[in-house]
Amino acid sequence: MQEKTEVTLDELRREPYSLLLCYPRPHPEEVEKRLAELSSLHVDQIQLVGAKRIQNLNVLGKGCVGIVVKAYRGDTPIALKIRRVDADRQTMAHEAQMLQVANRIHVGPKLYTYSANFLLMEYVDGVLISEWLKDLRPEDREENAQVIRRLLTQCHALDGNGVDHGELTNASKHVMIRPGATATILDFESASTARKPANITGICQYLFLGRRQDTLEVLCRFDADDLIKALRDYKKSVTRESFASLLRVLCLVDMR
Repeated sequence: MQEKTEVTLDELRREPYSLLLCYPRPHPEEVEKRLAELSSLHVDQIQLVGAKRIQNLNVLGKGCVGIVVKAYRGDTPIALKIRRVDADRQTMAHEAQMLQVANRIHVGPKLYTYSANFLLMEYVDGVLISEWLKDLRPEDREENAQVIRRLLTQCHALDGNGVDHGELTNASKHVMIRPGATATILDFESASTARKPANITGICQYLFLGRRQDTLEVLCRFDADDLIKALRDYKKSVTRESFASLLRVLCLVDMR
């Protein structure tokens, strides 16, 4: 059982906390190297919170490239992504660059800084979209629609700026819903500017195509055939007009 929630940089030298720095195989030399790197980024401590577990340690997320934990720089909470020692890339530079592009169009958590093994981002406090979808209520339909419209607008912005997130077809772990009807797209490790963007089609596939009809009714009302046609038209020409047509099909055009 996890005994504490706050871990200092010095405590990260020791097991089991060193596993966070060098998952899945801590080595003393690499631990020391990463501690020096983390200290240079002015990270003061790690907080062991989150729904995921590494052995007996709580973390925010765990993927093929890195472990995400809540950390602090002074009094500022941040999301700290730590590159796994067995990751298929040597640095965090690509993800940082993709997030920088997204941030310029007001998408994604704010990037603070990064290094070879660490990515320091805004800490997003909310619920994953997969959990949010489970708790939808008909009486909240207007707010639900507002969340979806804002999410679609971000996806359209990515499409229009040539960034493909790459994982929105299964967005369950890649979108956070925050208080105030705000959606934040997370995790740009698979993002690319080299392939044709498919963010709108991906998120619509996740939200509207193949899901249960009663869930859809709580989000917005639409005809499936009309939606598929609107998506095809959008793929042919990613414009404000084609996006507006898509919103009309989803009955979202008047939402703010």
